[in-house]
Amino acid sequence: MIMQVSNLTKTFTVSGKKQIAVDKVNLSIKRGECLGLIGESGSGKSTTANLIAGLLKPDWGSIVFNSSEFVKASAKDLRIARKEMQMVFQNPQESFNPRMKLIGAISEPLIYQKKYKKSEIEQLVYGTLERVGLKGEYAAKYAWEISGGECQRAAIARAIIGNPKLILCDEITSALDVSVQAQIISLLYQLKEETDMSFLFISHDLAIVSSICDKVAVMYKGQIMESGDTLSLINNPLHPYTRDLIFNAAKPGEKRIEKVSDCNGMINGCKYYEFCNISEKQCRENPPEEVNMNGHIICCSKCSHSNLPLALS
Repeated sequence: MIMQVSNLTKTFTVSGKKQIAVDKVNLSIKRGECLGLIGESGSGKSTTANLIAGLLKPDWGSIVFNSSEFVKASAKDLRIARKEMQMVFQNPQESFNPRMKLIGAISEPLIYQKKYKKSEIEQLVYGTLERVGLKGEYAAKYAWEISGGECQRAAIARAIIGNPKLILCDEITSALDVSVQAQIISLLYQLKEETDMSFLFISHDLAIVSSICDKVAVMYKGQIMESGDTLSLINNPLHPYTRDLIFNAAKPGEKRIEKVSDCNGMINGCKYYEFCNISEKQCRENPPEEVNMNGHIICCSKCSHSNLPLALS
């Protein structure tokens, strides 16, 4: 196991009230595996990624990465661990220094490792650019001189150049055209097949997640509602929210209407109880149970007693 997240929790104070952004999240990723984290806007996906990357500090919980506890690590150990973890962001242009040419930006992870000569770094940059489908001449360009798709390829080059063990991809295709999205997904799939790198792939697009991820975790208002193998989860969703998410995503040409809760994020029970067709009063008052059903881990006290069909028609 390259990463194990346990009971990860983060709260923010908004207008004087505490809001739970990430609520006792459990995730695991094996070496060479791609885990998809999917959910609607505001579900806590990006906050989870930022916690794992060390950009935010959790209120409590554990992140074991590469056999080391990440949350309580010393500054020195954290620097060492970060060499093995890289992040690719949603807007590639904003993730680059506009005053730095790509050769400088992409080489930063290698400079940080302090074990390469200048000539070696240049060769690795050119080679990595070729690996992600960009010609070596792009090394002399600035991020603002190239297209969004090209810039995202450069961002991926920066992430993989140091051969990290884990890459966090946060909505990396959402700002791109559909044709470019397909190219980026194809690139990631190729990297996944050719290396033993692991990926946490965050998205709201179920079709994209299903095309590249080995496992999927479905998130709603900070909680993991259901997780399991990708094909099994998509073909046989068990949690009511997963079913709603898949059913709505399956309608071509229609924009998904996201369900907005009036809850303040601090209720004891299930956060989806307002919209759930099998919920009862106890679902609001009692914390949902985490159960294993047919290989799916679901956070629901009632799913195991539901008479709903297991598969979507």
